[in-house]
Amino acid sequence: MKIAILGAANIKHMSLISHYMNNIDLQKNQVDIIYVDKYDTEEKINGITNYYKYNLKIKSSWSKLKKIWYYYSFKSFASKILKKNNYDFIIVWGSYTGQLFKEILIKKYPGKY
Repeated sequence: MKIAILGAANIKHMSLISHYMNNIDLQKNQVDIIYVDKYDTEEKINGITNYYKYNLKIKSSWSKLKKIWYYYSFKSFASKILKKNNYDFIIVWGSYTGQLFKEILIKKYPGKY
């Protein structure tokens, strides 16, 4: 089975990711991660097959609206990957990510997230 972890955050902020990875049979399943990298760092997790990292440079001095606009650019990047790879199951990390990707999740992945 092909599984994707989809998150609009750095891996280090996905605090319970080890719980998910410990409960996935990595001998039978391929796990990819699609995520935002705000800190320009290499982050690795045992068991991940493909890392799809979206570099995002946001300044703390920016308005909330400008920050949201930049985060929204992640949607196009990740949507292309989701459409191309045809995952069997998607772990959506966080409510913001769910809202950002609700259209593609409902249309292309009903009951698979």
